[in-house]
Amino acid sequence: MLGEADRLQRHFEEAATVDGLTGLRNRRWLDDAFTRQLDRATRTGRPLSVLMIDIDHFKSINDRFGHITGDHALVVIAQTLASCLRPQDLLARFGGEEFTVLLPGLETASAVSVAERLRAAVAKLPPLTGATATAGTGDHTITVSIGVATAMAATTVAALLARADAALYRAKGSGRNRVESETGARG
Repeated sequence: MLGEADRLQRHFEEAATVDGLTGLRNRRWLDDAFTRQLDRATRTGRPLSVLMIDIDHFKSINDRFGHITGDHALVVIAQTLASCLRPQDLLARFGGEEFTVLLPGLETASAVSVAERLRAAVAKLPPLTGATATAGTGDHTITVSIGVATAMAATTVAALLARADAALYRAKGSGRNRVESETGARG
């Protein structure tokens, strides 16, 4: 009986930290993992970079092709991002159409290179096509914008995420389908 209770407890804990749509870890898990990774980076003096990734014009995907197609796009993008990362990198769905990647041991220049590789992989995905209920026919190329920030010394999770988010909004403001770092380095 105790074994079954333990198994159920583990199952519910796992379910609480996994995004049901994409199968990626979720924001709840990320908050805990991020804190542990940032503490480790601070202790060891190694860099930790974070990528904030946003699907460009995601609302128009849902509006033109429907929410089922939008959900499919989220799953395909999640799989594409995961396939381009190292085993030690941590990928999570941050919420909505945003993803976050933690890159232990990578300084800004290397993180920008990873971000550019991710951006290019998503841009190579086949475009969404077909008739829609609201906007007729047409194609929609899927792209992402990415912001990069790096912790080189003690900082907080909130501060690092805010810096990556600010870089993400600069990338979106510069035309989307771009990588921007907090230092101005671009992919």
